Amino acid sequence: MKKIKKTTIESFLYLYIILCPILDCVSFIFRNALNTNISPSTIIRPIFVIATCLYIFISDKKQRRKLILSGLAYSIYAGIHLYIFTLVKNNSSYSGIMHELQYLVNYTFMVLNLYVYIYTFARSKNADKLIKCVLISISIYIISIYVAMLTGTSSYTYTLDGIGYKGWFESGNSLSAILILSMFIILNILLFVVALVGLNFTTVKDLLKITDIISKDEKIKIEVVDKTGKFYDNLNQNNESDVEITSVE
Repeated sequence: MKKIKKTTIESFLYLYIILCPILDCVSFIFRNALNTNISPSTIIRPIFVIATCLYIFISDKKQRRKLILSGLAYSIYAGIHLYIFTLVKNNSSYSGIMHELQYLVNYTFMVLNLYVYIYTFARSKNADKLIKCVLISISIYIISIYVAMLTGTSSYTYTLDGIGYKGWFESGNSLSAILILSMFIILNILLFVVALVGLNFTTVKDLLKITDIISKDEKIKIEVVDKTGKFYDNLNQNNESDVEITSVE
């Protein structure tokens, strides 16, 4: 029963990872085309976090006490933080207490997201599906940026200068962080499999085939681990890699 519950949470998180770039695009369109701060993303993201935490709270008795104590401690911190903010803020041009409360709420949701993912995947022995979902998500981000550039509808990080393409996304800094962190998850896998089995990929479909090969062929996994050090040594010593491309029957 517990395994079924965890599988349900995992499936929910996989879907959420894939939907993230779509939600970001929708949020951008609502804010810039419709001139409103409220979008489907504003509603869906909090509901997702709260629903998942409630699910864990109800189904896992061991986590129930931890969540209560953590929530209590965090509430005390938030109250003290806002109280200090009202004392320090002396008619400055800085934002008001409601704006500061919004920052706290946003930060709270990030902490809850981290908790949910750690609870679900920290003890998981197989991360193949998670990696594949990250690959799909980052592909949507990249493809949407190029489509926005080609159609002339992309926004800019530096609006006045018209530089820094960021597609249909609100924050260039956040977009950069997402792409960089995602690449750390999938880059080694792509590099090593291409080097080891001689795969050439040009489409998202080909990239997904690579992750399928990794998940289904234990021999390739062993080859990847065994040659990781040698691969990097060759990259450091030569401009062109001398890694021998091998194929696995």
